[in-house]
Amino acid sequence: MLSKKLLQIVPSATFAMKAKAQELIRQGKKIVSLTIGECDLPMPKHVSSAALAAIQAGHHNYTDSGGLYELKQAIINKFKRDNNIDYTVNQVMAATGGKQALYNIFQAILNPGDEVILPEPFWVSYIEQIHLADGVPVVINTIPNNFKLTAELVKQAITPKTKAVVLNSPSNPTGVIVDDQELKKIAELAVKHNFYVISDEVYEFLYFTEKKPLSIASFGKEIFDLTLTVNAISKSFSMTGWRLGFVGGSAEIIKLMDNLQSQSTSNPNIIAQYAAIAALNGDLKCVYEMRDVFKVRRDFIKSKLATIPNIEVAPMEGAFYAFINVGKYFNNQIKSSFDFCLKLLGEVGLGLTPGGAFGPSCDQYVRMSYAADIDVLEEGILRLKKFLKN
Repeated sequence: MLSKKLLQIVPSATFAMKAKAQELIRQGKKIVSLTIGECDLPMPKHVSSAALAAIQAGHHNYTDSGGLYELKQAIINKFKRDNNIDYTVNQVMAATGGKQALYNIFQAILNPGDEVILPEPFWVSYIEQIHLADGVPVVINTIPNNFKLTAELVKQAITPKTKAVVLNSPSNPTGVIVDDQELKKIAELAVKHNFYVISDEVYEFLYFTEKKPLSIASFGKEIFDLTLTVNAISKSFSMTGWRLGFVGGSAEIIKLMDNLQSQSTSNPNIIAQYAAIAALNGDLKCVYEMRDVFKVRRDFIKSKLATIPNIEVAPMEGAFYAFINVGKYFNNQIKSSFDFCLKLLGEVGLGLTPGGAFGPSCDQYVRMSYAADIDVLEEGILRLKKFLKN
């Protein structure tokens, strides 16, 4: 009697592990949870002030399903300022988080059997959202190439059924950034073979390389027309719970997405919209200050992990994750990353996310979020070392 499609969908592993850790905390146990990708720093004051002002001004009504006109203008200005992409008002929309923006995209462009090239490791929701849209994920493994996506890997996966490729740079769960030259070659492939590029850029400001990652839609008119650029205020402004994402793309696709959203959630929360206007129009000093904090944490975690024998860590170029190969510690009791994380949580009270959630080739890995104070991270490393010793 239930939906066969939904019975095949698995819950988000990141939220599942966070829930397990929270349950133990409620039981009074001292747990260090480094599971969820959530900035622990306070949201910028000018943004919270704008939200309060919107409440006090009595803004409590519906808006257009794709967001306030003023928000769309802020999104347009942000894309121009930060990404060198020129959109018009009918080429952008807001959604209830970047996750809904991505869901809307897959629903708008995919027909049954259409293939989506998905670099692995991948964020847990991509593959399930593709399934929900009756698409077929074509997973390409980047691990043998030190987690680096190349145009050649994409080229090998192209078939007559290819409808899109998903890019996520900096990456969740690895933090790896796609090299500029490879990005340009991928753009050329998309234009040549006429498939869409879904560019998830929510971690764009959390980079630790010399220069900011480029946006593929900025490479010219042809790739601009094929690209859907997704972003959100969640990571850059420490506003995950506000659920406000946005997307730029062709007016034809944005219209379909807007139609879908009007029949599902309607507009994003109006107070979150006013907060987003302040965030996107404001000074980016607060964003770079947050990045500086995360760089210190990245360097700390990187140095501590280097002292642990028999593990390997993906290049930590951005975002706020360490993707750690712990496969050499597997045994009769620990046969998967899920076993590892459950045992780790139960024995030493450290919550990490199993790598198997990020793709079939990732089951020897675990993801550690370093979105926490140094003291918490140090305790997390101590618990990991204790567990591995045993």
